[in-house]
Amino acid sequence: MFRLLGWPLVRNGLSTPIPVLVIVVLLGAIVWELKTNSVWGFLGAWFFLILAPSSSVIPLDSPIYEHRMYLPLAAVIVVVVLGIYAWVGRRTLPVVMALAVGLGVLTVRRNEDYRSNMAIWSDTVAKWPQNARAQSSLGAELGLAGRVGEAIAHCEEAVRLKPDYAGARFNLANALTQAGRSGEAIEQYEQALGLDPAQAWAHFNLAVALAGAGRTPEAIGQYEQAIRLKPDYAEAHNNLGVILTRAGRTTEAITHFEQALRIKPEFALAHYDLGVALAGLGRMPEAMGHWEQALRIKPEYAEAHYTLGIALEQAGKLTDAIGHYQQALRIKPDFTAAKSALARLGAGR
Repeated sequence: MFRLLGWPLVRNGLSTPIPVLVIVVLLGAIVWELKTNSVWGFLGAWFFLILAPSSSVIPLDSPIYEHRMYLPLAAVIVVVVLGIYAWVGRRTLPVVMALAVGLGVLTVRRNEDYRSNMAIWSDTVAKWPQNARAQSSLGAELGLAGRVGEAIAHCEEAVRLKPDYAGARFNLANALTQAGRSGEAIEQYEQALGLDPAQAWAHFNLAVALAGAGRTPEAIGQYEQAIRLKPDYAEAHNNLGVILTRAGRTTEAITHFEQALRIKPEFALAHYDLGVALAGLGRMPEAMGHWEQALRIKPEYAEAHYTLGIALEQAGKLTDAIGHYQQALRIKPDFTAAKSALARLGAGR
């Protein structure tokens, strides 16, 4: 689904008579020149025909992408060079070379704006602050960089500029979540999904926020909706399994953990969570097998070392348990539970 955001769009030619008149005159001149087999007619036709596919019926998510002009500009460059030659004659070469150097310098400077997503969106906002898409995208990049306060400000501006822009509300909700403002984040997710309900990841994020707020039934519903939209969403299956386990629906939870692992066999977290669910049903050998698999995939998984250590300690395998507690503490030196377990067994660190 394409969205044309931030830039005012022309809905009919009557609203912009001067540009329309200029284009009509140019096209008429090109047709006239083509009838006389003029090079100018060929160059004009070349420009408009190359530009036409991206300026007619093909939908765009922005009407002013500068790269649409890259190929058509070849015709303009030829016209400029021919015009310089007609004007200065034999001195054309040094003039053209000087222009090339100058334009090259400008190109290098412009390329600096493309060095990162943050840079190009910052440049766009600086030049056109009324562009809701740019405000929202800059907010998203600032959020990824941990600059949450700035992220919220830009996303709020995007929402102010275009209240029905679902993407801006999604980004605002993400930033509010980062800031710990879960109530406001939930409100933004719900409004965004009211505008664009087909985004599985947004249902997932809303479910996470609802679960964090203790609204378990609603969170379950949002995880289920995410899975309906995207059946191979391994993370949604796993998170739904976790929340079902906490709700005492362990058998259903195991089904979702297993589905997550069918989709993504190297999903260490799903192995760990499935182990926890199996242990809750007393199926300890299977649980330990999944914790061991989680550690094969992710050896630096402190929680898996600790949980496996508990199981080994309960099985009387104290030496192995101590080894896993020590590994957990090596990975996370502030792991209080692992410290307590080692102290309990008189093993120290």
